[in-house]
Amino acid sequence: MKLASKILVSLALILGLATFSGAATYTLNPTTDSGNSEGSGPNWSYICQKGAYEALFQFDLSSIPDSSVLGAATFTASMSSIGATQRTLWSGTTLVGTLDVSAGDYSWQSFNINLAALNWRGEDTVTLMLTGPESGDHICGRVEMMESANDPYLTLSTRDVAVPEPLTLLLLGGGLFGLAGVRKWITK
Repeated sequence: MKLASKILVSLALILGLATFSGAATYTLNPTTDSGNSEGSGPNWSYICQKGAYEALFQFDLSSIPDSSVLGAATFTASMSSIGATQRTLWSGTTLVGTLDVSAGDYSWQSFNINLAALNWRGEDTVTLMLTGPESGDHICGRVEMMESANDPYLTLSTRDVAVPEPLTLLLLGGGLFGLAGVRKWITK
């Protein structure tokens, strides 16, 4: 009787492990970018105020399997700011991150992206817009673009969900049914 219970528990654990498989982390550099440096060069863009000075970054997501589920996303860029302010990150018209920054020279800063409002699953590309506050405050800042030595990047953490095949489930179910019968036969 104890052997049958151990077999049932072992099979349940194996099924649980087979249902969820590997996790992966992807670090992606932009495939294209655009911004406004007022003719001073392509190395940086102003990010002062939403609707006025914005930098756009497009990322290729085609290397991520469609079966993956996003667990976390972070956008990291080298930014500077003339004054303390808030920087905002957008995916289309959806605000996906905010970051309070202090005045200072270029430094690496990261946005933790709010994935709850997004559906990037199955998308081949995603475009992120980095800008200043929504409030209309015009506090100048800059972000380094792809042409600089400090490429911005997007980090995605995923987990793959493997769906068992129907025949595997049928065999497993038959095996469990058989073990239940053996257990009942032993207890008689």
